[in-house]
Parts: sequence; structure tokens; C-alpha cells
Amino acid sequence: MKFSLILLIALLGPIDQCFGALAPVPSHPGKTLFTPGIAIPIMADSGETGAGLSFGFLSQVDPSSKLYAGADLGLHFWGKALSLTESTTALQLLPTAIYLLGSKPNWVSFIGLSAGAYWYVAQAAGGPGIDFLLLLRPGVMLNLSPSLSLSIEAKYGELGGLFLFMPSVGVNLSL
Repeated sequence: MKFSLILLIALLGPIDQCFGALAPVPSHPGKTLFTPGIAIPIMADSGETGAGLSFGFLSQVDPSSKLYAGADLGLHFWGKALSLTESTTALQLLPTAIYLLGSKPNWVSFIGLSAGAYWYVAQAAGGPGIDFLLLLRPGVMLNLSPSLSLSIEAKYGELGGLFLFMPSVGVNLSL
């Protein structure tokens, strides 16, 4: 996973030159995107599945750049959500970078990286805890209007040393 992070950072510069001439990016220069959505976190190693709400905030780094920076926030419910003894509630607080790769008239592909704290309260374990969460975020934005798009991501990475897959769907609102 650490090698993937180093490789992604090393490729961000040349990617802009390779994909920059494909088509104009359907974004609003210098604007901020607010993305409410839903997520389904799945721990492949243990078979645990959850459901959650996500809230993203991304701002374009520079009006001519395809790089966006911001935060990915989420509230997740694991296990038996209605049980007082067998459920876990978690909050993710992740600084995030998204890079737009190329676009067509109705969609734009992107790659992103999020890393940060994953705070949880596990009822079965009897208390709170915190883990590190690292996510690679390939995805696509489907343009619905000049200020609205649908974001579909196949987030995957590592949570506390275990593999996590977290497909997500959200609506990007340009502010």
C-alpha cells in the first residue's frame, strides 16, 4: 500500500501533461464541490459489512488545475445497527486529494487518495478506539448539469491493517 502511495504521487505531474489535452474539464474553476452520499464499507478479511453516510468537500487548488483538495467525512454503522451490544459506530475524518484524469462531454474520470483518522465506538469491545484509514479512490463523475454531477467511486485501502472496500455514490454540488 505504501508503494502505491509513492507511485501515485510520482505520477500526478506527468498525468496532467498526458491527459490535459483530452477535453475541457467540466468543472467550475476555483469552485468548491460539496458531495453528500452513501457508502458501503466492507472488511474483506473479516466479512464485516456496514452502511454509512459520506460528506465530501473539495476545492480546486488553482483555477487551471485538475487537482482538488479537501476532506472526506463519513458516519458508518457496522454490525447490527439496531443492537445495543453488537454494533459499531464510526466517524472518518480524512484529508483528501482528487485528480481529474480526463473527460468526455458527459463524464470525467478521476483518481484520489484519502488518509486519516477513523474513530469508532464498538459496543461489543466496550469502548472507543481509533485507527488509521488509507483509501485509493478511482471513480467517475457523470455530469447532470453544469453545477451537478453524480460521483461513483470504488474506494479501497487499509483500515487498521485490514483490507477495506468501500463503494460510494454521491451527488457533487458546485458551490
